[in-house]
Amino acid sequence: FEFPTTSSVDRRLEEKSGLSHQALSIQTEQPVGNDPFALALWRRHQARMAGAIATIDSGGPSPDIARRDPYALRALAVLALVVAWTFSWSNYGGRFADIADYTNPSLPGAGLRIDAWVTPPAYTAVAPVYLSGGQARLPEGPVRVPQFSELTIRISGPGSETPVHFTPAGASSPMQLVAEKADKAAGGAADETEPASRTYKFKLAQDGSVDIDALKFAFLLTPDKPPTIAFAKEPSRAANGALEIAFAASDDYGVSEARAEILPVDVDPEAIALFALPDYRLDLPGGDVKHVKATVSHDLTEHPLSGRQVRLTLIAKDAAGTEGRSETKTIVLPARFFNEPLAGSVAEQRQVFSLDINKIARALDLNEAAGFRPEETIPNLNHYLLLQSVKNRLKFARSLEDLEKASTYFWDIARYIEDGDLSAAEKRLRNAQEKLADALSKNAPDAEIQKLMAELRQAMKDYLAEMAKRMQNPDNSQMSRQAQRMMRSQDFDNMLNQLENLARSGSRDEARKLLSEMQRMLNNMQTARPRNGQQDQKNPAREQIDKLGELMQKQQKLME
Repeated sequence: FEFPTTSSVDRRLEEKSGLSHQALSIQTEQPVGNDPFALALWRRHQARMAGAIATIDSGGPSPDIARRDPYALRALAVLALVVAWTFSWSNYGGRFADIADYTNPSLPGAGLRIDAWVTPPAYTAVAPVYLSGGQARLPEGPVRVPQFSELTIRISGPGSETPVHFTPAGASSPMQLVAEKADKAAGGAADETEPASRTYKFKLAQDGSVDIDALKFAFLLTPDKPPTIAFAKEPSRAANGALEIAFAASDDYGVSEARAEILPVDVDPEAIALFALPDYRLDLPGGDVKHVKATVSHDLTEHPLSGRQVRLTLIAKDAAGTEGRSETKTIVLPARFFNEPLAGSVAEQRQVFSLDINKIARALDLNEAAGFRPEETIPNLNHYLLLQSVKNRLKFARSLEDLEKASTYFWDIARYIEDGDLSAAEKRLRNAQEKLADALSKNAPDAEIQKLMAELRQAMKDYLAEMAKRMQNPDNSQMSRQAQRMMRSQDFDNMLNQLENLARSGSRDEARKLLSEMQRMLNNMQTARPRNGQQDQKNPAREQIDKLGELMQKQQKLME
């Protein structure tokens, strides 16, 4: 190799640019004599040459290697670069920094293979992180993974008994991990005691580092934040007494479960209640479970706590089991309104002994008071006989199971006195809705869903038939015609068909949402018996029917 001189550079540029008369050299040369005419002529020549070099071009490189390297040894250098680059991406490829690193090599000894990877929890939907082995590259800094990820380390080959240590962040002493699995070498000698491979699995619950022979991995964990949940608006009461709760919940990885905790305000420490606390499940709509906003309606009027002050708290849970709680509101748990005084009295008797079995005598006294002078206060003989029946049922109860059955019997009698056959139809409809909602949430087989859909159709048909009978009061003919127009069974059949189609197509979340909406619509129906004097335009039953009609028309448009 020779450094080019100035004259050689000028000659190359003149040659490649097609310049003549040494157009570059004359720009720095001067005539020998001082003749004015000769100087003027020289300057004119320089100006002409300066214009010619305005488009100067050095041309392409021409090293003339073929003449200098007649045996093409240059191909070996190119091949060596390609091999080196390919090798750098293999399991044994290193870094330029390894040239000067003699004390802490980044690769294990010969024949020893270490495979390590981190598997985040399934609910995070984060892909696994491969740390070493295969095509994985050794991380140069801390590895950030979700909290409670599982670290798996498999050591195979000679020296697989290499210990593995985990050092929590901020701790000085490491702890040694215990191998979960040790496999013997196949076909080994009878006296061979060294396993061919060892597998370690460790749950990463805090920041720290793992040391394996000459390898070291540092981990920074992304904590799993607890879910948040809050009331979207104040809890309200539906027309039939159902408790409606509008809520908003969120979580970094998604809310898996939500419910409402209902606790009584005033509790006698010596009281013995017959029933557990109300179970109020907050159904989660399909789609994005990281941000949930919904309204849920459940009928709790049958629970003995209805009509009492309770503390209401919303609880959301994520897949990791972490809970988040809302503020606590003190409300009166909605209770059913009874137009028939005798029905309300039977419900009150039930509530007294159901909340505390020590007050059975008080419930019997209330029963005696309700049956005082029945010829004047209870015109219906069947109602009087039912009142005596519930009293005897309570008197002869000898166990907690008998008392629970008696409590259920009291409620059935109160509803029958109030609604007649409609109460039984409404109960069957509610039970069918609850069974179908549970089956959808548990991803039950299609055969079970189809069976429950048939039960719901029949229960809906019976309920609408009883409702139509209620509306056929001659004193309420106008309301009867309006109810028949707004509450056509065909409209509900369309909703049920849509619900069944969603369940069959696999859209279980959408089916649950539609079932919840239908349940809310039914809860907002006025199930009380029409009475005389409710003919004016401000009739509450008529208003509820109008609202129901609007909801059904909107729902029909959405389905179409």
